[in-house]
Formats: sequence, C-alpha cells, structure tokens
Amino acid sequence: MRYLIAFCFLLILTSAILAPSGTDPNEDRPFSDREELYFKIHFGWFTIGKGSVKLRNEALDVAEDTYSVEAEGRTVGLLGIFANLEDRFTAKIDGSSLKPIEATRSIKDGRYWRNQKNRFYFEDTAAVHIKIEDLRDESKSTERLIGIGDSTFDILSSYLYLRSIDWASKQVADSVMIGTFYGKKIYDFGVEYAGTEKIRFKGEKFLTHKLYVLFPNSTVFPEDRPVTVWVTADENQLPLKISARLGIGKATVELSRYENLRSPRRYF
Repeated sequence: MRYLIAFCFLLILTSAILAPSGTDPNEDRPFSDREELYFKIHFGWFTIGKGSVKLRNEALDVAEDTYSVEAEGRTVGLLGIFANLEDRFTAKIDGSSLKPIEATRSIKDGRYWRNQKNRFYFEDTAAVHIKIEDLRDESKSTERLIGIGDSTFDILSSYLYLRSIDWASKQVADSVMIGTFYGKKIYDFGVEYAGTEKIRFKGEKFLTHKLYVLFPNSTVFPEDRPVTVWVTADENQLPLKISARLGIGKATVELSRYENLRSPRRYF
C-alpha cells in the first residue's frame, strides 16, 4: 500500500500538463511565486496520505531568475503505522525556460532509505549527473552521468511546465507528450484534452478542464486513459481532483487547502 502512496504523490506532481510556447515567462503563468497547494490521498473511503507543493521565486545569483520548489508526501492514519512513507523533492528551476537546474529527492520507505541529487546540463553535455546515496546499504550508492534531450524535465519542473497551458485554446482530443527524468531514466507520457466539465467538489460546483493522462497498459494501468485530472477553468488552473483506476482499485487525490494564489479567490 505504501507504493500506492508514492504513486499518488507523483500524480500530484505530473498531472496538470504542458506550458504554452511563446508566452512571457512571468506574465502568463497561472501560479504565483509563493503558491502553496495541499492534497489528501484517498483509497476507497480511507485517507491514506497527504502531500504538498510549495513554490518560491528566488535568485541563485544576481542575473538568474530561479524558481525553488519543494514537495512532500507521507502516509497518515493507521496506514502510517504499518507502512510509513516520507518522500521529499526539491528543485531549482530556470525561471525563463522552466528547465531544471538541480533537483534532490529524499525518501524513507520501510527499509528503503535513499537520497538522490541530480544536476542538469543542457548547453554543453546535454546530460544529468546523478548521485544516489543508499542510507541502508552503501554498496548500492552510485554516481553517474546520463544523457538527456533538450526538452527533458524532472518531476518538479514538469509540475511547473505542465501547470501553465491555456486549455481554453485547446480542442477536444488534442494531446501532448512530455519526457520526465525520474530515478535513472526518462519516462514519456501523454495528456489528452477532454473538454470542459462541471463537477461537484466539497459541496460546490466548479467548471473544470478535464484531462486524461495516458500511460502504456500494464499491470498497474490495465485500462486506457487510467488517470483523469480536473483543473479549474480559470486563471489559476488548480488541479482540484485526480482519479486513478489501478489494478488493485481506485485512488483519488483531492486539493484540500491552498495559499498565495496568483489570482486570489475563494474556492472552498
């Protein structure tokens, strides 16, 4: 079950899809430079995990506009007693291109304790230098250089890049692809636009953009279009709800709290 928590946490970070090309890097993005989003993860009737994504805009040096992003996920309730998971991502992201500069992950999952640091190089080597420290078994620690493409993102830069698309300009069945570096390799997945839909969320009705996240069929995803995301059809484009049909049942991620939105308004 703890693997389900980790999977749902990754859904939070990769379920809002692609940024429009040619937009001003600061004027047209739907998130503020101090936005904070908080989520709850459900499996059936039970709340089994919580997650958060916090964004800051800062400079690594005088000439560089940089986003700092921090995301955390963990088990809660009775599940936290039997299957304790703590997962934390951080990243420095170029404020203009939204490409990753460096990223870290620290995960404690039962006996699996690992830290990973990635440094991305796009201009010269087109590679990412990874350093993995296994806190339980030093023999499994590793360090290497892995080739990447010019349009490769990591988990958190994907989150920012994917939050920014102008869905109102898309047609039903329009789709996009994105490559995200995770662990030691690049994963490709697609997103299909399914139009607008009114949903009831926390007792209120919201007009949303409905999105399908596309993965290859597998034992985890036995059906086509296994993951659906509902994003508010307004200037903030908040991911309100994510539903995932898995081989073992249905998981749901819901936005539970928000702070410092770019366009302040009350949702719930």
